[in-house]
Amino acid sequence: MITNGSKDQQQSILKIIGLGDELRLSLLLDLQEKTGTAAFMDYSYPINDYTWFFYYYSLDREEELSNDTSNIQSFDKSSKLQTVATHIITGIQTGIDVLVVLQLSSRSELISKIDRVFHRIRNLLLDDDNTFQLTSDDENL
Repeated sequence: MITNGSKDQQQSILKIIGLGDELRLSLLLDLQEKTGTAAFMDYSYPINDYTWFFYYYSLDREEELSNDTSNIQSFDKSSKLQTVATHIITGIQTGIDVLVVLQLSSRSELISKIDRVFHRIRNLLLDDDNTFQLTSDDENL
């Protein structure tokens, strides 16, 4: 995802990238530590039309418990937990999750060039192309 921002967009960016309502609420109430992309909630700089967001997510592996009720019941009976749990982890995902926030210049010609570079990077990441090279003009932006 590549987008520019508005001043009221801090919460919606986290929603757009897939942080669920419950997780965002836990983060807002400081019930959960803000790490990774969730740390964006503490972003203290102004967000405006010149604030750009570049988000990339790639799932490498996902493992989860079976949905078979007999397996779940036998797992529950074999559990030796001494405390009452409110949540049970039923799956684990591994991969990469990156949110880049840039405050750009108000110069429209520079914004257009940076936007083209962002889209090239995005397309190359989505195509799994490992031969990406920035030109010297790209690097000087």
